Amino acid sequence: MGGLMSKSRKSDGLLGDAMHQQIVATFNCDLTTIDPALLRKGRLIANYEFNKLDLENSKILSEKLGFGTKNITEPMTLAEIYNQND
Repeated sequence: MGGLMSKSRKSDGLLGDAMHQQIVATFNCDLTTIDPALLRKGRLIANYEFNKLDLENSKILSEKLGFGTKNITEPMTLAEIYNQND
């Protein structure tokens, strides 16, 4: 996380404005475990949370990807659907 904090400091204030930089970061954990400095106003432009697809949409996507729906018995994440062969 140290590298990300260093980059976020560089993107703050006048230096960030002059450099015209934005950083895209993804986290595979609960937001409560993220350093609050990364989430403070002015640093975080947008926050998107991707939850599991409901059962019907999980089946639809699995079918479209050619996996069928036999193994879809509960809501699933995109990763779970795309990695059914693993």
